[in-house]
Amino acid sequence: MVTMNKDVLEFIAEYKLNPQHFFDANGQTLTSEVKDQMRNEEKVFAFNTTVCNNGHNIKSRSGHCIICEPKNIHFTLINFNEGFVYIAASMKGSVIKIGSTTNIEKREKYLNEKKGYGNFNDWKILHYIKCPKMGYHEDNIQKILERFRERDIPYYIGTELKHSNEMYRISYQKAYTTFEEYFNGQNYHSKQIERDLSKYKFMNLPK
Repeated sequence: MVTMNKDVLEFIAEYKLNPQHFFDANGQTLTSEVKDQMRNEEKVFAFNTTVCNNGHNIKSRSGHCIICEPKNIHFTLINFNEGFVYIAASMKGSVIKIGSTTNIEKREKYLNEKKGYGNFNDWKILHYIKCPKMGYHEDNIQKILERFRERDIPYYIGTELKHSNEMYRISYQKAYTTFEEYFNGQNYHSKQIERDLSKYKFMNLPK
């Protein structure tokens, strides 16, 4: 039985969180190995991890302090709801995006707002699967495609600097095959949106 100190228990009570979603990091940094363990145990947050700049040690699985930025609680929990894991493509960038959303109808418009996600504003959602724990499945698929990932690509939404970590140097076919193999045997609703997929035969370029 994991023992939580008073501060952790008070934080959980204040934000009405489920203690079963918390992982005891035992003083460790949230390395990729620790995150994998959290993912396997379906843990959402970590406590007793290395402290942030303000001395807090409760973080989301992505490594963000949820005491400094409580908004990360909401964003993290959304990813464990039912939603859509999708494949999108940009012809300008010759890249594929693997993402998730609770509103598939509005996602394409959002990706193309301002200068667009990753500095591309011609994104098309090509295929999606509706499933529970959308963020969990999104993370797993992204991990499978890790060697094709473009990391920390800077772009702006208005005046706010962002960094893209969801673009991949792969073809649509490779993305689709990865989805099919990953969700094999699961009775989830899926839909192909674009009819002509021949133009999305981008090169598969591993790092």
